[in-house]
Amino acid sequence: MTTPQTIAAQLRSDLFAERATIAEAMTFAYGLIHTLRPQDRIAALTALHVLTNTIANTITAGEPTA
Repeated sequence: MTTPQTIAAQLRSDLFAERATIAEAMTFAYGLIHTLRPQDRIAALTALHVLTNTIANTITAGEPTA
């Protein structure tokens, strides 16, 4: 079974910073996305939310991430 710690280790990248909370990280992501042209935002928002849904499902189901 995949643990939350295993999932976190697979996702973590030392190349990038982090935020104190998920809400702060989402606010940061939305801020960056809103610097894009309006017609380009939907693709970035879709990718962001597909990723967050997949992470949430993986954590709750204990599924492997790779």
